[in-house]
Amino acid sequence: MIIMDLKLDNLCCFRDFHVNFSYPRKVENEYLEGFPNFRYKKINIIMGSNATGKTSLGRVILSIFNFIDKQNADIITRFISNKNKVASFSMDFVDDNKLYRIHAVFDPSDDYIYSSENIKVHIVSTDICLRDNYESSAKRLDSMMIRSNKSNYIIELEKLRRLPIDSIFNYGIKANREYINVLKHILRVLVPIILNVN
Repeated sequence: MIIMDLKLDNLCCFRDFHVNFSYPRKVENEYLEGFPNFRYKKINIIMGSNATGKTSLGRVILSIFNFIDKQNADIITRFISNKNKVASFSMDFVDDNKLYRIHAVFDPSDDYIYSSENIKVHIVSTDICLRDNYESSAKRLDSMMIRSNKSNYIIELEKLRRLPIDSIFNYGIKANREYINVLKHILRVLVPIILNVN
């Protein structure tokens, strides 16, 4: 699963936050296998000083995947910063040569308890064609998002039940020493005092 685009609003410290992981022009080996025009950044290093939202960003992304997997709204609503305002997230991601978009909106409630009346989730997907890039595929998703969805958010999340969400958290590098060497070199460039990575 590859995250291509993420938008957050009123979650943790993020207000109208947007990050895109696609490349606008060709870069060697930075594309989806079998789709040379569908370019994305394979490694992203989030850097910044203390208390700038690095850990929060990771937690929100992890919570989005947990929300999809467990279909429990509390996983996301606990991150809402101002409970009197609308909170939302939108994420585009690739799985099995399809581009998906999940868009969720959390309307405020009088008692700060969120139920299916306060939560709107809309999920669309499109096949990635041979000559597609991320931008052309995302435009197709934009046109699909215009149609509103009135179904219960749990029913909508069922569309993603077949995705291998668990593999995101259970990825291991034990089988190949080469990955550890690559990781060691990356970390040593960032922090020269690191001597070794096991």
